[in-house]
Amino acid sequence: MKKRVSFLMIFLLALLLTGCSEKSGGSTQYQVYYISTSGTKLVEESYTPESSTSPREVTEELLEKMGRPQVGSDHVKALPDEVKVEHCVLKAREVDVDFNEAYNDMDPVREILVRAAFVNTLIQVSNVEQVVITVNGEDLVDEAGDVVGGMTAESFIDTKGDGINSYQNATLSLYFADSDGSLIEREMRNVHYSSNSTLEKVILEELIKGPVNAKLQAVLPAETKVLSVQTEGGTCTVNFDSAFNAAPSSESNVTAETSLYAAVDALIDTAGVREVIIQIEGSQETLYRDEIDLTQPFTKREDLIHQVVSSESDVLEPSVGVDSLWKSFF
Repeated sequence: MKKRVSFLMIFLLALLLTGCSEKSGGSTQYQVYYISTSGTKLVEESYTPESSTSPREVTEELLEKMGRPQVGSDHVKALPDEVKVEHCVLKAREVDVDFNEAYNDMDPVREILVRAAFVNTLIQVSNVEQVVITVNGEDLVDEAGDVVGGMTAESFIDTKGDGINSYQNATLSLYFADSDGSLIEREMRNVHYSSNSTLEKVILEELIKGPVNAKLQAVLPAETKVLSVQTEGGTCTVNFDSAFNAAPSSESNVTAETSLYAAVDALIDTAGVREVIIQIEGSQETLYRDEIDLTQPFTKREDLIHQVVSSESDVLEPSVGVDSLWKSFF
């Protein structure tokens, strides 16, 4: 496994000593995540911390509660008995959870559900933006040997609902509009999705969520629904509802061409299709945003992609507060 390299200086500063925001206030209700007795999906319980005067205390209570599901419930704690949390470190914008070596012995479905349970629970703590999991001090890696890195609730797709039979990891090449609204820029996103879904639908649903990069703009209205997706012979046919046929927002300067090709290029890049057919409410006869004829398949438009070179300074930020929580609980 690859060694986890820390770029962040560790300081015990006032962040963990100050009062909490509304998110971690004593009256705030959190959702604590467990695994169904069938072992196929996440189940949540509402929980209000008893004495939460800091993010650290909230984190402690949530972790304790994860090991104590309601008696007689239809779900169990996320961790098998042999898997232990060795330590948990709360940083200014991150929670790091280190498990013992037994974590690697879990079957793939249980592992992704454990990962999702911890991330979905801990990401609710005030100021926490991501959760990082390590195993015996080593980076958590996927089946390809790549470091998983920081995760948010959006990193997991369909771990609730009907549950999962198996899961897959995917690195999505998504596209969103630049500040001018006339070009698209790539945003990479790692997700873990259920075999109940298709990669093509996952790509489109992540696109609808909008960009993480604050410098980029949404390309589709947040209300857009994917009615169906079907791929055959290298052609992907996507049927959107009527919300698709609108600008991302009333203030948006994103052109119709930019919006449409953001979806087309994302599908071609990640799903490996050759061309994309767009339908709105099952029809290709509607002019997209009164401008674009949908009766012909669309192929990738390289000329619309704005190439951007990022630097480490855009990514790395110093930590401003760390507190070691516990050794060996659950």
